[in-house]
Amino acid sequence: MAKEFIEIKLSPKNLRKRIDKFKNKTKAEYRILLSRMATSTLITMKAFAPSRTGRLRASIRIKSKQIGLGGVDLRSTIKIGPTVRYAGFVDQGTASSGGRYVPFLGRRLVTERADFGRHPGIRPTHFIDKTRQRMEAEFKGKSENFVRSLRTFWNRTV
Repeated sequence: MAKEFIEIKLSPKNLRKRIDKFKNKTKAEYRILLSRMATSTLITMKAFAPSRTGRLRASIRIKSKQIGLGGVDLRSTIKIGPTVRYAGFVDQGTASSGGRYVPFLGRRLVTERADFGRHPGIRPTHFIDKTRQRMEAEFKGKSENFVRSLRTFWNRTV
């Protein structure tokens, strides 16, 4: 006579080992994923950033907040961007304004005369938005691969 039931025994010790192994794998894979995404974004942003002197490109950095909880690295926010003061003006541009900058005085002279001069403003480059758009598809693909690899790893360990 055939048995109608399948008996599965899972010891708590064995389960704990598997969960710990999965947790360690998840943390390691997560750090690798964040590192790759940050590096890729940094390279892309530097490529899109305009350059006259090179200071803007050179100022683009990766900043991360590291929070420790019982030895667990919860670094989930990484910021990539330029640190020079004028980066926002280059990225978003400026409106035209009246007056003329006089280097000797170290300031802009403004007058009501229309022929005195007009600063044309700075055309926006939107290098940060261009970077964000380029990276969104890549991030989606990498995060899906991350979840898929964890699912595969879990299925192999359980």
